Amino acid sequence: MPRWCRWSLHVVALVLPWVVAIWLGVTLPDRYPVHFDGSGTPDRWAGPGQGEWYLLAAIATFVECMLVGAGALATFCAVRAPEYVNVPAKAAFVQLPPAARVWCLAPMVDLLTMIALLVSVLFARIMHGTWQVAIGERTTLAPWDAIVLVGLILAATLWQSIVTYRRVLAEVARQA
Repeated sequence: MPRWCRWSLHVVALVLPWVVAIWLGVTLPDRYPVHFDGSGTPDRWAGPGQGEWYLLAAIATFVECMLVGAGALATFCAVRAPEYVNVPAKAAFVQLPPAARVWCLAPMVDLLTMIALLVSVLFARIMHGTWQVAIGERTTLAPWDAIVLVGLILAATLWQSIVTYRRVLAEVARQA
């Protein structure tokens, strides 16, 4: 994924939960749910003036920052400390030139970007569902959004892991 595209997705992941929180927060009733049980039924409520409404957006921001940092750390280690990178054929990976190591790890850095975006969408959807329950449009939080988005995160992780594995083996074979 081109660098500009990766950073654009990170910006979307950073901004989306805050846009949703602010957009829906202005129409939030005085009493709104802040926690749901396993069946999606609200089991804790908050009142006006409490900042709990913005907690999911803040958590999404924290996750985004951690994932950007993890991507930067992976790239740094690929160049300067490859012995700390856990990849298949590690002994051969360490012997690759730095640019080849970065190329091998690019799918995992892209994965971190996709996870950041999917977590952001998940949290924005949870806030939207919470708002729907708060205004009486729904009585429970729909579980399918979370199941689908978590499934996408797991599928992306599996796919990018396979792509990274194949890249490392192909680059090691090419360098040999």
